[in-house]
Amino acid sequence: MEPGDDGSPWLSRGANAMQQAYIELSYLRREDDAPVTLVAPLPTVRPLEIGGPATDLRLPGIDPKSVFATISHTYDHFRIESRDGGMRVLVNNEPVRDEGVELHDEDVIRIGDYELTYHEGEPAEEPPLIDTQVRWKLRRPELDEEDSVVAGDENSRPYVDEFHLTIRPLLQSERYAEVQRRAESEIKRILRLDEAESLERYMQVLWWTRVRMSREAGDASAGEIAREAADLFPAFSPLMVACGTTFLAGRDWNAAKSAFSQALQDCRPEFVVSRHDARIGRILAEHGETTAGGPPSAAPRPPNQWWPRNLWDVPLIELHTPGDELLLWRMARYARLFGPADQVRYLYRGTEDPAERDAELIQRWEILDASRGVVYRRRVRVPALSLADPSLMLETHSICELFSKADREWGKHVVDLSHQRDDEPDAPPVEFDRTALDALPGVVARDGVVRISCRQAEEGVCLSTAPRPTGGDFVYQQGDLKIAIPPADAGRLAGSMLFYLRKPPGFHLKLSSGAWIAAQCDATVARPPTKTGTSTTARSTITALALVAVPILIVIIRAVMHAMKK
Repeated sequence: MEPGDDGSPWLSRGANAMQQAYIELSYLRREDDAPVTLVAPLPTVRPLEIGGPATDLRLPGIDPKSVFATISHTYDHFRIESRDGGMRVLVNNEPVRDEGVELHDEDVIRIGDYELTYHEGEPAEEPPLIDTQVRWKLRRPELDEEDSVVAGDENSRPYVDEFHLTIRPLLQSERYAEVQRRAESEIKRILRLDEAESLERYMQVLWWTRVRMSREAGDASAGEIAREAADLFPAFSPLMVACGTTFLAGRDWNAAKSAFSQALQDCRPEFVVSRHDARIGRILAEHGETTAGGPPSAAPRPPNQWWPRNLWDVPLIELHTPGDELLLWRMARYARLFGPADQVRYLYRGTEDPAERDAELIQRWEILDASRGVVYRRRVRVPALSLADPSLMLETHSICELFSKADREWGKHVVDLSHQRDDEPDAPPVEFDRTALDALPGVVARDGVVRISCRQAEEGVCLSTAPRPTGGDFVYQQGDLKIAIPPADAGRLAGSMLFYLRKPPGFHLKLSSGAWIAAQCDATVARPPTKTGTSTTARSTITALALVAVPILIVIIRAVMHAMKK
Protein backbone atom coordinates (compact mmCIF):
# COMPACT_ATOMS: atom_id res chain seq x y z
CA MET A 1 0.00 0.00 0.00
CA GLU A 2 1.38 3.35 -0.99
CA PRO A 3 1.43 6.19 1.51
CA GLY A 4 -1.68 8.25 1.02
CA ASP A 5 -3.96 5.37 -0.01
CA ASP A 6 -5.80 5.54 3.31
CA GLY A 7 -4.50 8.87 4.50
CA SER A 8 -1.91 11.51 3.73
CA PRO A 9 1.76 10.55 4.20
CA TRP A 10 2.47 13.39 6.61
CA LEU A 11 -0.36 12.20 8.86
CA SER A 12 1.19 8.76 8.86
CA ARG A 13 4.60 10.11 9.81
CA GLY A 14 3.04 12.54 12.31
CA ALA A 15 1.19 9.77 14.12
CA ASN A 16 4.46 7.94 14.63
CA ALA A 17 6.08 11.12 15.85
CA MET A 18 3.38 11.92 18.45
CA GLN A 19 4.76 11.74 21.95
CA GLN A 20 3.32 11.32 25.41
CA ALA A 21 3.75 14.28 27.76
CA TYR A 22 2.15 15.67 30.89
CA ILE A 23 2.09 18.78 33.04
CA GLU A 24 2.52 18.88 36.82
CA LEU A 25 1.04 21.82 38.71
CA SER A 26 2.49 22.50 42.17
CA TYR A 27 1.13 25.16 44.54
CA LEU A 28 0.07 25.87 48.11
CA ARG A 29 -3.69 25.53 48.47
CA ARG A 30 -5.01 28.87 49.67
CA GLU A 31 -7.79 27.37 51.83
CA ASP A 32 -5.42 25.47 54.16
CA ASP A 33 -1.85 26.08 52.89
CA ALA A 34 -1.52 22.40 51.96
CA PRO A 35 1.11 21.62 49.28
CA VAL A 36 -0.67 20.18 46.23
CA THR A 37 0.58 18.56 43.01
CA LEU A 38 -1.87 17.98 40.15
CA VAL A 39 -1.09 16.05 36.97
CA ALA A 40 -2.64 16.40 33.49
CA PRO A 41 -1.64 14.38 30.38
CA LEU A 42 -1.38 16.63 27.32
CA PRO A 43 -3.48 15.79 24.24
CA THR A 44 -1.84 15.79 20.83
CA VAL A 45 -5.08 16.36 18.89
CA ARG A 46 -5.90 19.88 20.08
CA PRO A 47 -4.30 22.80 21.95
CA LEU A 48 -5.01 23.38 25.66
CA GLU A 49 -5.55 26.74 27.28
CA ILE A 50 -4.01 27.51 30.70
CA GLY A 51 -6.05 29.74 32.99
CA GLY A 52 -9.62 29.67 34.18
CA PRO A 53 -11.84 27.57 31.86
CA ALA A 54 -12.80 24.29 33.51
CA THR A 55 -12.47 22.32 30.26
CA ASP A 56 -8.73 23.04 29.97
CA LEU A 57 -5.84 23.45 32.43
CA ARG A 58 -7.62 25.59 35.02
CA LEU A 59 -5.52 27.26 37.68
CA PRO A 60 -7.41 27.09 41.02
CA GLY A 61 -8.85 30.39 42.18
CA ILE A 62 -8.48 32.07 38.78
CA ASP A 63 -11.36 33.82 37.02
CA PRO A 64 -12.80 31.32 34.47
CA LYS A 65 -12.65 34.01 31.79
CA SER A 66 -8.87 34.40 32.09
CA VAL A 67 -6.51 32.63 29.66
CA PHE A 68 -2.74 33.07 30.10
CA ALA A 69 -1.15 30.61 27.68
CA THR A 70 -1.78 27.86 25.13
CA ILE A 71 0.07 24.54 24.85
CA SER A 72 -0.19 22.76 21.51
CA HIS A 73 1.41 19.78 19.76
CA THR A 74 3.14 20.47 16.43
CA TYR A 75 4.41 17.40 14.60
CA ASP A 76 7.00 16.03 17.08
CA HIS A 77 7.03 18.44 20.03
CA PHE A 78 4.89 20.60 22.31
CA ARG A 79 5.18 24.36 22.41
CA ILE A 80 3.71 27.10 24.58
CA GLU A 81 2.47 30.52 23.47
CA SER A 82 1.61 33.43 25.72
CA ARG A 83 -1.86 34.97 25.72
CA ASP A 84 -2.95 38.36 27.00
CA GLY A 85 -4.38 37.18 30.35
CA GLY A 86 -2.92 39.78 32.68
CA MET A 87 0.00 37.66 33.99
CA ARG A 88 3.46 37.15 32.52
CA VAL A 89 4.32 33.62 31.35
CA LEU A 90 7.87 32.45 32.02
CA VAL A 91 9.63 29.26 30.91
CA ASN A 92 12.77 28.58 32.95
CA ASN A 93 12.53 32.19 34.17
CA GLU A 94 12.60 33.55 30.60
CA PRO A 95 9.56 35.41 29.17
CA VAL A 96 7.70 33.57 26.41
CA ARG A 97 8.15 35.40 23.10
CA ASP A 98 5.33 36.13 20.65
CA GLU A 99 6.26 33.19 18.43
CA GLY A 100 6.15 30.81 21.40
CA VAL A 101 8.70 28.44 22.95
CA GLU A 102 9.34 24.74 22.32
CA LEU A 103 9.04 22.71 25.51
CA HIS A 104 11.62 20.18 26.69
CA ASP A 105 11.60 17.66 29.51
CA GLU A 106 11.67 19.26 32.99
CA ASP A 107 10.97 22.78 31.69
CA VAL A 108 9.37 24.94 34.40
CA ILE A 109 6.48 27.22 33.43
CA ARG A 110 5.66 29.99 35.90
CA ILE A 111 2.43 31.98 35.81
CA GLY A 112 1.94 34.28 38.80
CA ASP A 113 2.23 32.15 41.95
CA TYR A 114 1.69 28.91 40.03
CA GLU A 115 4.49 26.61 38.89
CA LEU A 116 3.92 24.02 36.14
CA THR A 117 6.54 21.46 35.10
CA TYR A 118 6.54 19.89 31.63
CA HIS A 119 7.47 16.18 31.51
CA GLU A 120 7.94 13.92 28.52
CA GLY A 121 6.56 10.40 28.76
CA GLU A 122 3.77 9.17 31.05
CA PRO A 123 3.32 9.92 34.76
CA ALA A 124 4.39 7.27 37.28
CA GLU A 125 1.67 4.81 38.30
CA GLU A 126 2.51 4.82 42.03
CA PRO A 127 0.86 6.17 43.98
CA PRO A 128 -2.09 5.83 41.60
CA LEU A 129 -3.64 8.85 39.92
CA ILE A 130 -7.38 9.43 40.21
CA ASP A 131 -9.57 11.79 38.23
CA THR A 132 -10.85 15.04 39.68
CA GLN A 133 -14.02 16.75 38.41
CA VAL A 134 -11.90 18.67 35.87
CA ARG A 135 -8.95 17.70 33.63
CA TRP A 136 -6.44 17.48 36.45
CA LYS A 137 -5.61 14.18 38.14
CA LEU A 138 -4.49 13.83 41.75
CA ARG A 139 -2.41 11.26 43.59
CA ARG A 140 -4.80 9.17 45.66
CA PRO A 141 -4.91 10.67 49.19
CA GLU A 142 -4.13 8.31 52.07
CA LEU A 143 -6.99 8.57 54.58
CA ASP A 144 -6.01 5.98 57.21
CA GLU A 145 -4.81 8.31 59.95
CA GLU A 146 -4.70 5.64 62.66
CA ASP A 147 -1.76 4.04 60.86
CA SER A 148 -0.17 7.41 60.09
CA VAL A 149 -0.33 8.47 63.72
CA VAL A 150 2.63 6.27 64.72
CA ALA A 151 4.68 6.74 61.53
CA GLY A 152 8.29 7.57 62.39
CA ASP A 153 8.14 6.32 65.99
CA GLU A 154 8.60 2.57 65.90
CA ASN A 155 9.08 2.44 69.70
CA SER A 156 5.50 3.66 70.17
CA ARG A 157 3.85 1.48 67.53
CA PRO A 158 3.33 -1.72 69.62
CA TYR A 159 2.03 0.31 72.57
CA VAL A 160 -0.43 2.26 70.37
CA ASP A 161 -1.64 -0.90 68.63
CA GLU A 162 -2.21 -2.70 71.93
CA PHE A 163 -3.97 0.28 73.50
CA HIS A 164 -6.34 0.56 70.53
CA LEU A 165 -7.19 -3.14 70.83
CA THR A 166 -7.98 -2.84 74.54
CA ILE A 167 -10.29 0.17 74.18
CA ARG A 168 -12.11 -0.96 71.01
CA PRO A 169 -14.89 -2.88 72.87
CA LEU A 170 -15.37 0.07 75.22
CA LEU A 171 -15.74 2.49 72.31
CA GLN A 172 -18.29 0.25 70.62
CA SER A 173 -20.38 0.17 73.80
CA GLU A 174 -19.92 3.97 74.25
CA ARG A 175 -18.19 3.63 77.64
CA TYR A 176 -16.28 6.83 77.08
CA ALA A 177 -15.57 7.62 80.73
CA GLU A 178 -13.85 4.26 81.15
CA VAL A 179 -11.70 4.83 78.06
CA GLN A 180 -10.76 8.23 79.49
CA ARG A 181 -9.69 6.63 82.78
CA ARG A 182 -7.57 4.05 80.94
CA ALA A 183 -5.79 6.76 78.96
CA GLU A 184 -5.12 8.74 82.14
CA SER A 185 -3.82 5.64 83.90
CA GLU A 186 -1.41 4.92 81.01
CA ILE A 187 -0.14 8.52 81.01
CA LYS A 188 0.63 8.30 84.74
CA ARG A 189 2.37 4.94 84.29
CA ILE A 190 4.65 6.23 81.52
CA LEU A 191 5.52 9.35 83.52
CA ARG A 192 6.27 7.24 86.57
CA LEU A 193 8.64 5.05 84.53
CA ASP A 194 10.24 8.16 82.97
CA GLU A 195 9.53 6.86 79.43
CA ALA A 196 7.65 9.87 78.11
CA GLU A 197 10.53 11.01 75.90
CA SER A 198 11.19 7.61 74.32
CA LEU A 199 7.46 7.02 73.78
CA GLU A 200 6.52 10.53 72.69
CA ARG A 201 4.05 9.49 69.99
CA TYR A 202 2.33 7.07 72.37
CA MET A 203 1.93 9.91 74.86
CA GLN A 204 0.42 12.09 72.13
CA VAL A 205 -2.05 9.36 71.22
CA LEU A 206 -3.00 8.91 74.88
CA TRP A 207 -3.65 12.64 75.28
CA TRP A 208 -5.57 12.65 72.00
CA THR A 209 -7.77 9.86 73.35
CA ARG A 210 -8.14 11.55 76.73
CA VAL A 211 -9.30 14.85 75.21
CA ARG A 212 -11.87 13.21 72.92
CA MET A 213 -13.25 10.87 75.59
CA SER A 214 -13.58 13.61 78.21
CA ARG A 215 -15.72 15.56 75.74
CA GLU A 216 -17.83 12.53 74.75
CA ALA A 217 -18.32 11.55 78.42
CA GLY A 218 -19.48 15.07 79.30
CA ASP A 219 -16.63 15.60 81.78
CA ALA A 220 -16.91 19.05 83.37
CA SER A 221 -13.12 19.45 83.15
CA ALA A 222 -12.94 18.65 79.41
CA GLY A 223 -11.91 22.23 78.58
CA GLU A 224 -9.08 22.21 81.13
CA ILE A 225 -7.84 18.85 79.82
CA ALA A 226 -7.84 20.24 76.26
CA ARG A 227 -5.83 23.31 77.31
CA GLU A 228 -3.23 21.17 79.07
CA ALA A 229 -2.94 18.90 76.01
CA ALA A 230 -2.57 21.86 73.63
CA ASP A 231 0.26 23.26 75.75
CA LEU A 232 2.08 19.91 75.81
CA PHE A 233 1.85 18.89 72.13
CA PRO A 234 0.93 21.88 69.92
CA ALA A 235 2.58 20.31 66.85
CA PHE A 236 0.46 17.12 66.82
CA SER A 237 -2.38 18.03 64.45
CA PRO A 238 -4.91 15.29 65.37
CA LEU A 239 -4.63 16.32 69.02
CA MET A 240 -5.07 20.01 68.18
CA VAL A 241 -8.22 19.17 66.19
CA ALA A 242 -9.58 17.28 69.22
CA CYS A 243 -8.79 20.28 71.44
CA GLY A 244 -10.40 22.69 68.98
CA THR A 245 -13.57 20.56 68.87
CA THR A 246 -13.71 20.57 72.68
CA PHE A 247 -13.35 24.35 72.72
CA LEU A 248 -16.17 24.58 70.16
CA ALA A 249 -18.37 22.49 72.46
CA GLY A 250 -17.53 24.91 75.28
CA ARG A 251 -18.33 27.95 73.06
CA ASP A 252 -14.77 29.22 73.51
CA TRP A 253 -14.49 30.57 69.98
CA ASN A 254 -11.05 32.20 70.27
CA ALA A 255 -9.43 29.08 71.75
CA ALA A 256 -11.09 26.95 69.06
CA LYS A 257 -9.81 29.19 66.23
CA SER A 258 -6.32 29.15 67.70
CA ALA A 259 -6.28 25.34 68.03
CA PHE A 260 -7.56 24.74 64.49
CA SER A 261 -5.13 27.28 63.02
CA GLN A 262 -2.26 25.57 64.83
CA ALA A 263 -3.42 22.20 63.47
CA LEU A 264 -3.34 23.57 59.91
CA GLN A 265 0.05 25.17 60.38
CA ASP A 266 1.79 21.99 61.57
CA CYS A 267 -0.28 19.38 59.73
CA ARG A 268 1.80 16.65 58.14
CA PRO A 269 0.78 15.58 54.58
CA GLU A 270 -0.49 12.19 55.77
CA PHE A 271 -3.00 13.75 58.18
CA VAL A 272 -5.52 14.50 55.43
CA VAL A 273 -8.63 14.08 57.61
CA SER A 274 -7.20 16.22 60.42
CA ARG A 275 -6.39 18.99 57.94
CA HIS A 276 -9.96 19.11 56.67
CA ASP A 277 -11.42 18.86 60.17
CA ALA A 278 -9.25 21.81 61.20
CA ARG A 279 -10.27 23.79 58.12
CA ILE A 280 -13.98 23.24 58.76
CA GLY A 281 -13.58 23.70 62.51
CA ARG A 282 -12.06 27.13 62.00
CA ILE A 283 -15.02 28.11 59.80
CA LEU A 284 -17.43 27.02 62.56
CA ALA A 285 -15.47 28.89 65.24
CA GLU A 286 -15.57 32.10 63.19
CA HIS A 287 -19.29 31.59 62.55
CA GLY A 288 -19.98 30.98 66.25
CA GLU A 289 -18.09 34.13 67.20
CA THR A 290 -20.07 36.17 64.66
CA THR A 291 -23.51 34.89 65.68
CA ALA A 292 -22.95 34.85 69.48
CA GLY A 293 -25.35 37.45 70.79
CA GLY A 294 -25.97 38.43 67.17
CA PRO A 295 -29.12 38.82 65.09
CA PRO A 296 -32.39 37.20 66.24
CA SER A 297 -32.40 35.11 63.06
CA ALA A 298 -29.37 33.20 64.41
CA ALA A 299 -31.31 31.92 67.42
CA PRO A 300 -33.55 28.82 67.41
CA ARG A 301 -37.35 29.04 67.16
CA PRO A 302 -40.24 26.59 67.27
CA PRO A 303 -40.87 25.30 63.73
CA ASN A 304 -44.19 27.11 63.37
CA GLN A 305 -42.46 30.48 63.93
CA TRP A 306 -40.25 30.05 60.88
CA TRP A 307 -43.10 30.15 58.37
CA PRO A 308 -43.44 31.36 55.69
CA ARG A 309 -40.62 29.62 53.90
CA ASN A 310 -39.33 32.87 52.40
CA LEU A 311 -38.07 33.85 55.87
CA TRP A 312 -34.42 33.19 55.04
CA ASP A 313 -32.69 36.37 56.18
CA VAL A 314 -30.46 34.20 58.35
CA PRO A 315 -26.68 33.87 58.97
CA LEU A 316 -24.52 32.77 56.04
CA ILE A 317 -21.66 30.26 56.34
CA GLU A 318 -18.95 30.50 53.68
CA LEU A 319 -17.46 27.15 52.58
CA HIS A 320 -14.62 26.29 50.20
CA THR A 321 -15.90 23.47 47.98
CA PRO A 322 -19.01 21.39 47.23
CA GLY A 323 -19.20 18.59 49.80
CA ASP A 324 -17.94 20.81 52.63
CA GLU A 325 -21.49 21.06 53.96
CA LEU A 326 -21.41 17.42 55.09
CA LEU A 327 -18.09 17.94 56.88
CA LEU A 328 -19.56 21.09 58.41
CA TRP A 329 -22.54 19.32 59.97
CA ARG A 330 -20.34 16.41 61.08
CA MET A 331 -18.07 18.79 63.00
CA ALA A 332 -21.09 20.67 64.41
CA ARG A 333 -22.50 17.33 65.58
CA TYR A 334 -19.30 16.34 67.40
CA ALA A 335 -19.13 19.79 69.03
CA ARG A 336 -22.88 19.67 69.89
CA LEU A 337 -23.30 23.21 68.61
CA PHE A 338 -27.02 22.84 67.91
CA GLY A 339 -28.04 20.30 70.56
CA PRO A 340 -27.41 16.70 71.68
CA ALA A 341 -25.63 14.73 68.96
CA ASP A 342 -28.24 11.96 68.76
CA GLN A 343 -31.24 14.33 68.67
CA VAL A 344 -30.20 16.85 66.02
CA ARG A 345 -31.16 16.51 62.36
CA TYR A 346 -29.77 18.57 59.48
CA LEU A 347 -32.50 19.21 56.91
CA TYR A 348 -31.53 20.33 53.40
CA ARG A 349 -34.17 22.70 52.02
CA GLY A 350 -32.82 23.32 48.51
CA THR A 351 -30.97 26.24 46.97
CA GLU A 352 -31.52 29.87 46.17
CA ASP A 353 -31.12 31.36 42.71
CA PRO A 354 -27.79 33.21 42.95
CA ALA A 355 -26.93 36.16 40.76
CA GLU A 356 -24.07 34.13 39.26
CA ARG A 357 -24.91 30.43 39.23
CA ASP A 358 -21.55 29.66 37.57
CA ALA A 359 -19.70 31.19 40.52
CA GLU A 360 -21.54 30.06 43.65
CA LEU A 361 -24.46 28.14 45.08
CA ILE A 362 -26.48 29.15 48.15
CA GLN A 363 -27.92 26.20 50.07
CA ARG A 364 -30.68 26.46 52.69
CA TRP A 365 -30.49 24.28 55.80
CA GLU A 366 -32.67 23.80 58.86
CA ILE A 367 -31.13 22.27 61.97
CA LEU A 368 -33.75 20.57 64.14
CA ASP A 369 -33.00 20.03 67.83
CA ALA A 370 -35.61 17.40 68.69
CA SER A 371 -34.78 17.54 72.41
CA ARG A 372 -36.22 21.07 72.63
CA GLY A 373 -38.49 21.09 69.61
CA VAL A 374 -36.69 24.07 68.03
CA VAL A 375 -35.16 24.79 64.63
CA TYR A 376 -32.13 26.84 63.55
CA ARG A 377 -31.85 28.19 60.02
CA ARG A 378 -28.61 28.70 58.16
CA ARG A 379 -27.61 29.56 54.60
CA VAL A 380 -24.46 27.93 53.23
CA ARG A 381 -22.47 29.36 50.31
CA VAL A 382 -20.28 26.97 48.29
CA PRO A 383 -18.37 27.82 45.11
CA ALA A 384 -19.52 26.29 41.85
CA LEU A 385 -17.64 23.33 40.36
CA SER A 386 -15.98 25.67 37.85
CA LEU A 387 -14.25 27.62 40.64
CA ALA A 388 -13.64 25.10 43.42
CA ASP A 389 -10.12 23.80 43.92
CA PRO A 390 -10.07 20.34 42.24
CA SER A 391 -7.77 18.78 44.85
CA LEU A 392 -9.88 20.12 47.71
CA MET A 393 -13.07 18.90 46.05
CA LEU A 394 -11.69 15.40 45.50
CA GLU A 395 -10.30 15.04 49.03
CA THR A 396 -13.55 16.29 50.53
CA HIS A 397 -15.61 13.76 48.57
CA SER A 398 -13.20 10.95 49.51
CA ILE A 399 -13.52 11.83 53.20
CA CYS A 400 -17.32 12.00 52.98
CA GLU A 401 -17.37 8.52 51.43
CA LEU A 402 -15.06 7.26 54.18
CA PHE A 403 -17.31 8.64 56.91
CA SER A 404 -20.50 7.30 55.34
CA LYS A 405 -19.01 3.79 55.27
CA ALA A 406 -17.46 3.95 58.74
CA ASP A 407 -20.45 5.54 60.47
CA ARG A 408 -23.75 4.08 59.27
CA GLU A 409 -25.66 6.28 61.73
CA TRP A 410 -24.42 9.46 60.08
CA GLY A 411 -26.82 9.09 57.16
CA LYS A 412 -29.76 9.33 59.55
CA HIS A 413 -28.76 12.82 60.68
CA VAL A 414 -28.74 14.51 57.26
CA VAL A 415 -32.11 14.57 55.48
CA ASP A 416 -32.86 15.93 52.01
CA LEU A 417 -36.20 17.79 52.07
CA SER A 418 -35.52 19.87 48.97
CA HIS A 419 -38.34 18.04 47.16
CA GLN A 420 -40.93 19.82 49.34
CA ARG A 421 -42.49 22.98 47.95
CA ASP A 422 -41.41 26.22 49.61
CA ASP A 423 -44.96 26.88 50.76
CA GLU A 424 -45.53 23.35 52.02
CA PRO A 425 -45.23 23.19 55.84
CA ASP A 426 -43.82 20.17 57.61
CA ALA A 427 -46.68 17.94 58.72
CA PRO A 428 -46.20 16.66 62.29
CA PRO A 429 -46.06 12.87 62.63
CA VAL A 430 -49.31 12.89 64.64
CA GLU A 431 -51.59 15.89 64.41
CA PHE A 432 -53.82 16.69 67.41
CA ASP A 433 -57.43 17.58 66.64
CA ARG A 434 -58.97 20.42 68.66
CA THR A 435 -60.99 17.87 70.64
CA ALA A 436 -57.76 16.14 71.72
CA LEU A 437 -56.05 19.41 72.65
CA ASP A 438 -59.06 20.46 74.75
CA ALA A 439 -59.33 17.08 76.43
CA LEU A 440 -55.69 16.84 77.52
CA PRO A 441 -54.60 18.28 80.86
CA GLY A 442 -55.01 22.01 80.93
CA VAL A 443 -51.78 22.43 82.89
CA VAL A 444 -48.69 20.51 81.86
CA ALA A 445 -45.34 21.26 83.51
CA ARG A 446 -43.56 24.10 81.72
CA ASP A 447 -40.97 21.74 80.25
CA GLY A 448 -43.26 18.71 80.23
CA VAL A 449 -44.40 16.79 77.18
CA VAL A 450 -47.28 14.64 76.03
CA ARG A 451 -45.71 11.43 74.75
CA ILE A 452 -47.11 9.06 72.12
CA SER A 453 -45.63 5.60 71.71
CA CYS A 454 -46.75 2.51 69.82
CA ARG A 455 -47.83 -0.64 71.62
CA GLN A 456 -48.46 -3.93 69.89
CA ALA A 457 -50.58 -3.45 66.79
CA GLU A 458 -53.72 -4.82 68.40
CA GLU A 459 -53.31 -2.58 71.47
CA GLY A 460 -53.01 0.71 69.61
CA VAL A 461 -50.85 3.48 71.07
CA CYS A 462 -50.02 4.73 74.55
CA LEU A 463 -50.62 8.32 75.62
CA SER A 464 -48.80 9.69 78.67
CA THR A 465 -47.32 12.87 80.10
CA ALA A 466 -43.73 13.21 81.25
CA PRO A 467 -41.49 15.99 82.59
CA ARG A 468 -39.11 15.58 79.63
CA PRO A 469 -38.75 13.62 76.38
CA THR A 470 -37.07 10.23 76.35
CA GLY A 471 -33.61 10.26 74.75
CA GLY A 472 -33.90 10.26 70.95
CA ASP A 473 -37.57 11.37 70.85
CA PHE A 474 -38.79 13.58 68.02
CA VAL A 475 -40.30 16.67 69.70
CA TYR A 476 -42.65 19.24 68.18
CA GLN A 477 -45.21 21.83 69.26
CA GLN A 478 -49.02 21.78 68.85
CA GLY A 479 -51.01 24.58 70.39
CA ASP A 480 -49.78 24.98 73.97
CA LEU A 481 -48.56 21.38 74.17
CA LYS A 482 -45.15 19.91 73.43
CA ILE A 483 -45.45 16.48 71.83
CA ALA A 484 -42.77 13.78 71.93
CA ILE A 485 -42.70 10.59 69.87
CA PRO A 486 -39.96 7.98 69.25
CA PRO A 487 -38.51 8.34 65.72
CA ALA A 488 -39.52 4.78 64.74
CA ASP A 489 -43.11 5.41 65.84
CA ALA A 490 -43.12 8.77 64.06
CA GLY A 491 -42.51 6.87 60.85
CA ARG A 492 -45.28 4.32 61.56
CA LEU A 493 -47.86 6.94 62.54
CA ALA A 494 -46.99 9.63 59.98
CA GLY A 495 -50.10 11.35 58.65
CA SER A 496 -52.39 10.28 61.53
CA MET A 497 -54.62 12.48 63.71
CA LEU A 498 -55.56 12.13 67.39
CA PHE A 499 -59.18 12.79 68.43
CA TYR A 500 -61.08 12.71 71.71
CA LEU A 501 -64.42 11.00 71.06
CA ARG A 502 -67.50 10.93 73.30
CA LYS A 503 -68.74 7.62 71.88
CA PRO A 504 -66.89 5.48 72.66
CA PRO A 505 -65.32 7.87 75.19
CA GLY A 506 -61.56 8.30 75.03
CA PHE A 507 -58.67 9.17 72.74
CA HIS A 508 -58.61 7.57 69.30
CA LEU A 509 -56.07 7.76 66.50
CA LYS A 510 -57.14 7.95 62.88
CA LEU A 511 -54.34 6.55 60.71
CA SER A 512 -53.45 7.86 57.26
CA SER A 513 -55.05 4.68 55.88
CA GLY A 514 -58.39 5.70 57.42
CA ALA A 515 -58.32 2.98 60.12
CA TRP A 516 -59.01 3.87 63.77
CA ILE A 517 -57.07 2.60 66.80
CA ALA A 518 -57.62 3.33 70.47
CA ALA A 519 -55.09 5.21 72.59
CA GLN A 520 -54.36 3.64 75.96
CA CYS A 521 -53.83 6.36 78.60
CA ASP A 522 -51.73 5.96 81.72
CA ALA A 523 -52.54 7.58 85.07
CA THR A 524 -50.72 10.81 84.21
CA VAL A 525 -53.30 11.72 81.59
CA ALA A 526 -56.29 13.30 83.35
CA ARG A 527 -59.62 11.84 82.28
CA PRO A 528 -61.61 14.59 80.55
CA PRO A 529 -65.27 15.14 81.47
CA THR A 530 -67.80 13.04 79.63
CA LYS A 531 -71.04 14.45 78.23
CA THR A 532 -73.18 12.84 80.98
CA GLY A 533 -70.95 13.78 83.84
CA THR A 534 -70.62 17.17 85.53
CA SER A 535 -67.61 18.46 87.38
CA THR A 536 -67.74 19.28 91.12
CA THR A 537 -67.15 22.95 90.40
CA ALA A 538 -70.03 23.03 87.93
CA ARG A 539 -72.37 21.27 90.40
CA SER A 540 -71.46 23.75 93.16
CA THR A 541 -72.16 26.68 90.86
CA ILE A 542 -75.55 25.30 89.83
CA THR A 543 -76.53 24.64 93.48
CA ALA A 544 -75.61 28.20 94.51
CA LEU A 545 -77.65 29.67 91.66
CA ALA A 546 -80.63 27.51 92.61
CA LEU A 547 -80.55 28.67 96.25
CA VAL A 548 -80.66 32.28 95.14
CA ALA A 549 -83.20 31.86 92.36
CA VAL A 550 -85.92 29.85 94.26
CA PRO A 551 -86.87 32.57 96.88
CA ILE A 552 -86.94 35.18 94.13
CA LEU A 553 -89.21 32.97 92.06
CA ILE A 554 -91.60 32.47 95.03
CA VAL A 555 -91.88 36.24 95.62
CA ILE A 556 -92.65 36.80 91.91
CA ILE A 557 -95.38 34.10 91.91
CA ARG A 558 -97.05 35.54 95.06
CA ALA A 559 -97.05 39.03 93.54
CA VAL A 560 -98.69 37.78 90.36
CA MET A 561 -101.42 35.88 92.29
CA HIS A 562 -102.13 38.91 94.48
CA ALA A 563 -102.55 41.08 91.42
CA MET A 564 -104.97 38.61 89.87
CA LYS A 565 -107.20 38.63 92.98
CA LYS A 566 -107.55 42.38 92.75
